[in-house]
Amino acid sequence: MVRYGTTIRRVQPDTSRGRFVPVRRAAGPGHYNGLAIDGGLLRALPIIISGYLVGRVIVLVCAFLSETVVARNPALTSGDPAPLLRALTSWDGWFYLGIARDGYHVDAVAGGYHDYAFLPLYPMLVRTIATPFPGAVGAVSVV
Repeated sequence: MVRYGTTIRRVQPDTSRGRFVPVRRAAGPGHYNGLAIDGGLLRALPIIISGYLVGRVIVLVCAFLSETVVARNPALTSGDPAPLLRALTSWDGWFYLGIARDGYHVDAVAGGYHDYAFLPLYPMLVRTIATPFPGAVGAVSVV
């Protein structure tokens, strides 16, 4: 490989000329502009999807264990009282779900904490998607 300015090109020796020349690939099916398109992304897609699904299962198992095995902190508030959603909508999720349900508040929501510290894009998205499903704001926000 040889560097030409900011690009790197694959080269091969040309014995007839006594120098290196760029490697050229034959154009044809599976080639675009001299580069082979081998479907690497298509082969990696099942691995990416399975990794995502395994990650989601791990999160759900941890949420289940945190609600059944671990003693819950009584001071911890949740955004949704439904099983599994209690653990998945705790901490800042409480503020986000409040914004998605009721909008922003002028006064402090809890103690000295205001909900206007949280950006509006995620609560707007949750509220829009949850409009046909009243009462399912917590589930929509987790999904």
